[in-house]
Amino acid sequence: MDVAAPLRRHMAGVTLMEVLTTSAVALTVTAVAVPAMHHFNTVQETAVAANAIVGDLALARHAAVTGRKAIVLCPSSDGTRCSGGFDWTDGWLVFADGDGDRQVDAEERRLSVANRPADRIRILTSSGRRKIVYRSDGTAAGTNATFRICNARDPDRRRTVIISGTGRPRLSNRDASGREINCE
Repeated sequence: MDVAAPLRRHMAGVTLMEVLTTSAVALTVTAVAVPAMHHFNTVQETAVAANAIVGDLALARHAAVTGRKAIVLCPSSDGTRCSGGFDWTDGWLVFADGDGDRQVDAEERRLSVANRPADRIRILTSSGRRKIVYRSDGTAAGTNATFRICNARDPDRRRTVIISGTGRPRLSNRDASGREINCE
């Protein structure tokens, strides 16, 4: 037996230096990831609201053309009737307007009911456009309409959905005249 040979022991565990290094790396990754996730969530909230509006506009236009009747989009806080006004923040309603009164009646079919997209999102239409009415030829009755989509978390993440008289919606980072979006 060799007495001079050192006994080798296998130690289990980690050193203090390894723990500190791992913690520093984890904190650095977290410090970089949290602001990026905040930005990503803000962009996504605004995009989801804009896409929901565009989707329901496309649904309404398609239903008007194929069904040969007027289809109405209006703001609705309860999903059963139009609330009037220009604030669409609490949601909206898409319905087939069989009698032409621009109000949803019990016998009229609801095509879509949208709830509030996110707590920080505010959606407003241009003045004069409390409702969007698609005619049977696919045009949107009245003047051009603009939906302003604003995010309270990040005011720079504004979007608009602009509907032309032909009924086609388009997305933009500016209002219909090319100016910055006013969220007031």
